[in-house]
Amino acid sequence: MSTTIEQLKTLGRYQISRPLGRGGMGIVYLAQDTELARDVAIKCFSLDANQRDLTTRLKQEAVLLAKLNHPNVIQLYDVVEDNETLGLVMEFADGTTLRQTLKEQPPTLHTALSYLAQIANGLQQAHKAGIIHCDLKLDNILMAGQTPKISDFGIAQARRDHADQPRTNSQQVTGSSYSASPEQAQGLPLDFRTDVFSFGVLAYQVLSGRHPFGKTLDQREMLERIVNQRFELNTVDRHNWPIALQALITELLEKQPQNRPSNMAKVAQQLQEIQRSLDGENEIDDATAIIQAVSAKPAKTTRRWLAGGMIGSIILAASIGLIMLQPSNQKMLSVAVLAPNFSHSNNNFDTSRQRRIVATIKTSLEESLLRSDTLRLNPNSDIDVFEGNFVKFANAIAADYIIRPSADCQQQRCQIVLQKLSGASGLVEQQLDWPVVATSMSDIRETIATQFPSLFPNLKSVFEQPAVGEESYQRYLDLYLTTPNDSDDALAQLKELEDLQLEAAKFLPLYKLYSRRALDLFDRTGDNKILNRLNVFLSRAPTLLREQPTFKQLEFRHLLKTRDFLGAESVVAWMGAKNADRVLVNDLQALLAWEKDNYDDALALERESVLLQPSYTRFYNLAVSEYTLGNLEQAREAAKRTLELVPQDIDALNLIAAIELTNGNLDDAARLYRELVVQSPDSYGYLNLGVTLMLQGQFDESIHYIQMATDLNPGNPEYQLNLADAHLLAGQLQAANKAYQRVIDNTATLDGATQFYFRAQAQAHLGDFNQAIKTLRLAEQTYSATPESAYAAALVHALAGNNSAAIVETENAINGGIGAVWFHLSWFNRLCDSELFVTLVQHGDKNPCRGDPN
Repeated sequence: MSTTIEQLKTLGRYQISRPLGRGGMGIVYLAQDTELARDVAIKCFSLDANQRDLTTRLKQEAVLLAKLNHPNVIQLYDVVEDNETLGLVMEFADGTTLRQTLKEQPPTLHTALSYLAQIANGLQQAHKAGIIHCDLKLDNILMAGQTPKISDFGIAQARRDHADQPRTNSQQVTGSSYSASPEQAQGLPLDFRTDVFSFGVLAYQVLSGRHPFGKTLDQREMLERIVNQRFELNTVDRHNWPIALQALITELLEKQPQNRPSNMAKVAQQLQEIQRSLDGENEIDDATAIIQAVSAKPAKTTRRWLAGGMIGSIILAASIGLIMLQPSNQKMLSVAVLAPNFSHSNNNFDTSRQRRIVATIKTSLEESLLRSDTLRLNPNSDIDVFEGNFVKFANAIAADYIIRPSADCQQQRCQIVLQKLSGASGLVEQQLDWPVVATSMSDIRETIATQFPSLFPNLKSVFEQPAVGEESYQRYLDLYLTTPNDSDDALAQLKELEDLQLEAAKFLPLYKLYSRRALDLFDRTGDNKILNRLNVFLSRAPTLLREQPTFKQLEFRHLLKTRDFLGAESVVAWMGAKNADRVLVNDLQALLAWEKDNYDDALALERESVLLQPSYTRFYNLAVSEYTLGNLEQAREAAKRTLELVPQDIDALNLIAAIELTNGNLDDAARLYRELVVQSPDSYGYLNLGVTLMLQGQFDESIHYIQMATDLNPGNPEYQLNLADAHLLAGQLQAANKAYQRVIDNTATLDGATQFYFRAQAQAHLGDFNQAIKTLRLAEQTYSATPESAYAAALVHALAGNNSAAIVETENAINGGIGAVWFHLSWFNRLCDSELFVTLVQHGDKNPCRGDPN
């Protein structure tokens, strides 16, 4: 970008006030028309004699815009050419983009329909003038109060430029890949109906807060979905929208242009009729219900400086909005099943058969517990950390009873022993033992089902254990004991389980295993076909099985993955009506609340669950949730409760260290991390210690520990980014640049918002500011704004010299929970001229703008 437009003060009769935005080709300024005394926006471009095509295209844009005069289209007032600068003088819309408006204030359905009808009318005016927009999206709609205005006709073309021939490969996709029509994605000839499809994408985003073809940062993947994936309304849409609106959205998103509405005037008319139908209904929910935001603002989180593995190990309780349920009158006893102890007197005993016997005993005991309506299976079974102290173990996991199974086997026979221990005393209250055939796993399973009720005389099973043939059960065990190596293995297992379902349709563990394998595969691949297969598999279960709480949990997990919140809520309501275990219901509600961004509800449910079942895992999960939401003192207290139950719990100690780091207590954080790398030397510990030392200014030692972490996990871009930062702060520029380049290379093919934020920071440190900003914008198109994204944006803009934008993002990051200590790094020092920045980064009596050390 030339110095000329960067330093522009006047252009013709227009007095430049301030920049409104920047792009790869030019700058948009707010200016004052000195003759007409009005504010205008001027899109300024540097004219280069070597870029005649660009100059011609810019002037063509002016000709196109000059044809449009409509209240819902940004109007072109003037074209000014002065020396090496071309300026398009346009109407100034003193507001935000539609995307920003939706984030800040999700509209009611009534308001959303008003926005869309206005946009449709503006687009119809463009089409009447022979203009196709080709890049209609949320960011190109400017809001002037409640009036949306279509802007940025920069790639629009007159109809005659499209109708004659297909484009070359270099022209194949104009506009955003996320709003392209199928024909646009394939480089086919276009007419007005390409904008109709893009309007359908925009309309669905305004109404639902989601992209109609799902989330992905891979542009090619999105284009593939737009071309080939059939659009379908989900349960939430069908519940919330009038039938006429459902039909219109579906028609707008038809793959074939001839199946879409023939013009936007018709679309605007339909939207207005739907809006009037809402006006005519009394006490209608749709007109007052708030639509989910396009990118819901997450609550405070501070994961930027936590090693990923620590957070990755967390099992957050998950959930829905609060549903009023009757409290259970039934006392559910918590029962933990230990791993079976196996012994044999024959040195030649088959190892494979030993694994099968152990798996059969444990899964059969769990199956018996899951069939009970008075016993709750406690998921904890690792007693090793308690050195065999059953009382401490039971107290830590909040178990009323412990089942200790064992098997003493000869070549052909085994003696099965079940001991029931009191959680309060650790003493054996009852013992059962009996012989079984060592070669028959189905015999072991069936005898456990028969004997287990004797341990709990008042046990009531909600359904009988189904018989499963020996061959079918052995096939199940093979699949249970074999973890898939890759996606192909996982798909093969799903096929085998589907075949097995034909023989053992009533066998509940089969559905649990299929659900776990399918959801794991979906998490790795993001392939919605996996969720469809899971839905079919679950739907084939017998009615009696589908009415069991454990099966309902499987349905619930599937519904959450498909984001069918209404379906998930119906499962929770069913559980409440069946007087199900309150702890279980709370867990499901909390999961749904997290998914729906109802953070206060989720936290309240987790706090209640800790009171109902005060186990160390629940205290730890609560501590993480409090920490994630920025409640640092509450997080510290919950972590301390974890340590009271398990004094050397590494995760809880890590969390307390992270809290000290977030609070800027670097000496305490460093002391704790040094202790942790001695107790549990791993890459996460080395990284956290290295980062803390970097913030303390101990760069050589910081590089030592972060390099140790990187050596253990060489492909992790987070490690590489922190290593690059440490090298840069130590003045080792060459090593820093190499590490930053590795971050860029290693995030090139990765999905996930954090990968984009790492890449943007690395690009900015290497001086490629335009690309860094493009990377941030690409992430914004798919992912919600977070404190981490605000931190990355603050860093990028600070390095690029965009101080105002950097300070805004700094405030967003700190308000979201990012510790002020992170802004004490030297690349933020250029912001110290701002009093707001100085105030924001003040931490106790330390402020980097005064040269205070950390």
